[in-house]
Amino acid sequence: MTTSHGEPNLAQNTLSDTINPLRTLTSLLAQWGFFNMSYQALPKSLHIKNSPIAGQGLFAKEDIPAGTYLGMSHLIVNDIIYRTPLGGFINHSDEPNCLKYHEDGFYFIKTKEDIKTNEELFLKYTFYKVS
Repeated sequence: MTTSHGEPNLAQNTLSDTINPLRTLTSLLAQWGFFNMSYQALPKSLHIKNSPIAGQGLFAKEDIPAGTYLGMSHLIVNDIIYRTPLGGFINHSDEPNCLKYHEDGFYFIKTKEDIKTNEELFLKYTFYKVS
């Protein structure tokens, strides 16, 4: 289900509504190698640490040029939004230094501008309301 704005409905689903999407998600993750030893939760250029903005955030371990692909942030299976660690730890800003873009049913993040070492990465949230 989607809202009147076309975004996924985040209302709680029943267990039976959740089982098939989870099987689909598990199958997709296996195809992408998420269960292989080569899977990395975050790119090597990023790490998680306490954020002065909110809780924890993503920070650059090294300079990252504008336009750098960082990885998949979200996927939607049967209107359920799943966040990857990349999508789960990046904090919101109305003036973000990263962009989320949609491709083939998945959402990815790339840098919008040059990111300096120790700088926090931000994204403008579009799936959730920010209070």
